[in-house]
Amino acid sequence: MSQPGLGPLLGARVIGEFGDDPCRYATAKGRKHYASTSPITRASGNKAAVLARCARNDRLADAIHRWAFCSLPFAEVMFRRRKHGIAEAVRDVPVGLFCFELLFADGQDLTRLPYPQRRARLAGAITVSPQLRLSTATEVATAAALDAAFEQAVTDGCEGLVCKSVSPAAGYQAGARGWLWIKLKRDYRTELSDTADLVVVGAFAGRGRRRGVYGALLLAAYDPAADVFRAVTKCGTGFSDAELAALPARLAPLARPGRPARVDARQQPDVWFEPGLVLEILSAELTLSPNYTAAWGQIKEQTGLAMRFPRFTGRWRDDKAAQDATTTGELIGLYRTAQRKPAGI
Repeated sequence: MSQPGLGPLLGARVIGEFGDDPCRYATAKGRKHYASTSPITRASGNKAAVLARCARNDRLADAIHRWAFCSLPFAEVMFRRRKHGIAEAVRDVPVGLFCFELLFADGQDLTRLPYPQRRARLAGAITVSPQLRLSTATEVATAAALDAAFEQAVTDGCEGLVCKSVSPAAGYQAGARGWLWIKLKRDYRTELSDTADLVVVGAFAGRGRRRGVYGALLLAAYDPAADVFRAVTKCGTGFSDAELAALPARLAPLARPGRPARVDARQQPDVWFEPGLVLEILSAELTLSPNYTAAWGQIKEQTGLAMRFPRFTGRWRDDKAAQDATTTGELIGLYRTAQRKPAGI
């Protein structure tokens, strides 16, 4: 038995019956047959000890209700993106549509209406179900109330808030943000994040306004047990134009024609580098990901750790050798600490 955030619970098999039918396993024989379908523990083999008790546990019920209706991290939702095992993915990673805006309905353009009126029209246009819901909306008038709403959103597993003006003149302006709506995200709140010193192991060619320079760097943490640098994120945010222009020359001595032997990465950058340059990186959070190899399989099978919304702090760690960078074990510690950390602390 396991629950997100709790990990596996070894040593006992628990039959949890949630409902109003106390007679599903009315006999000891029925309960024993059900419990004996697999071992209770590794040591007990096919032995089974079954106890039955009908109880109302408010804490357990509240925890399961919160888990059932929380927002999953983006990396976990991405497990549904597959060609095979679709039915299993739908079962294991349930998703729903949260509606937050209505711009046109019944032949009427609603963009000139203030947000409260658009929200009311949206509420009347949908039939709420487990798969189709309205996004949570709270009207606030003070900074303290806004902070409380933000902390609740983080507790519920969301990235943060979209704050919209309720002014009578606040219509919807396509492609424009201004102060009619703004984002308040976890990565804007640096007290929720920890920095990591990561090693540059690859670079991706820039596009658009970054054509001719590197658009993003592939970064890795150090695994001292294997003496390998394992990829944890791709970062192109936080660099000034001057820093981007100087990166090719700065990294040129470390460039290699193929992936260095001490680099473990699933990505294929345009240029590989021998581990040597260390940068300080700040991110919103660490998440499980099947695309990055840092701490691979140590928290969950077939997954590693990845950074969400990473950005360069501006600090080049020239005082550190590559082996002095943040280790994969330290990333695991940061991840587990964040899982236990109450929102807003």
